[in-house]
Amino acid sequence: MALVTLYHPSCYLTINAGDSWETHPIASHFQPLGIAYHPDGPDTIFVWGGKRDSVSGPLKFAVMRSNDRGQTWQTMLLRDKGICYGMLFTPSMETLYTYGKSGSSPALLRSTDRGRNWTNLNSGITGTPITDLKPMSVQPAVWFCATPAGVFKTENHGLTWDNIGLPGVTCILPDTISTNRLWAGTDTQGVFYTTKNGIFWDRDTLGIAGRSITFIHRHPGQRNIVYLGVFGHSLAGKNVLGIEETRQSPPTAPEIRILPNTIIGSARIFLPPGAARLALYDPTGRLVCPVPLPGNFSGVINWHRPRELGAGIYLLTAEIGGRACVQRIILLPTIPQ
Repeated sequence: MALVTLYHPSCYLTINAGDSWETHPIASHFQPLGIAYHPDGPDTIFVWGGKRDSVSGPLKFAVMRSNDRGQTWQTMLLRDKGICYGMLFTPSMETLYTYGKSGSSPALLRSTDRGRNWTNLNSGITGTPITDLKPMSVQPAVWFCATPAGVFKTENHGLTWDNIGLPGVTCILPDTISTNRLWAGTDTQGVFYTTKNGIFWDRDTLGIAGRSITFIHRHPGQRNIVYLGVFGHSLAGKNVLGIEETRQSPPTAPEIRILPNTIIGSARIFLPPGAARLALYDPTGRLVCPVPLPGNFSGVINWHRPRELGAGIYLLTAEIGGRACVQRIILLPTIPQ
């Protein structure tokens, strides 16, 4: 587990459930606001916030990345006077999103080449800063973001945005079961939800201790559990507040199967109908090579390992139903001829 603390430019790492901690400096004059592991690359960590050129200099919008579990860090994004409030990324690491403020304007940036180049996606957004950004899992083109001016919605992957109401919002969370329900936390009025695309907002009767909501997050492994942060009251209830949704049955089998998944020379890849754009990545998200689909593809690929591909852990990704699906494989050392 790794963590950062406000106003201290270091990453703290424990490998024994917190009995001891290692300290790794991130960068001088860096003010962290968040930290996240890459979901399929356990050695890759991101932190974001603001960075100053000097002790008295203004904060700049900044994202840092480590590929060795926080021991060394590289500047991934540093631009303009402002601060980064959060970051989202796709499983393949090709597309990244960051948000916050740039000067007196809202900042929402997207990179489609692993962070080399960035494009502004804030057309139509007002209010500064953007404090939260969430996609709707069942509709990939639909996203929501939160600013003091209200909740904003896009239906075209962020090209344009529309305000759907509720000023003073600090965080948002689309419901995973009811696709027309959206939860929102506010700075002084507690939690609201809408089932009418923002035309009407209802205040939730959770009975929480405070009204300043700092975050709403869904448990990564149990989608019916939601955590709510309340300023000045830690987490509501007994440190954790759960909001129950209608339970869904988890998938009974992975969408990508590889036999064997420890490979010396070749393997069989099993994919569902509609799979496309197969590729192999290393744990840092760097594209290693595409995996071509045969012309008569029927759900099974006989894959032969390229000679130049060395031993190690790789991530096989496929586009299935508009989503990026990932399966980890292990390439063993080849047997000398």
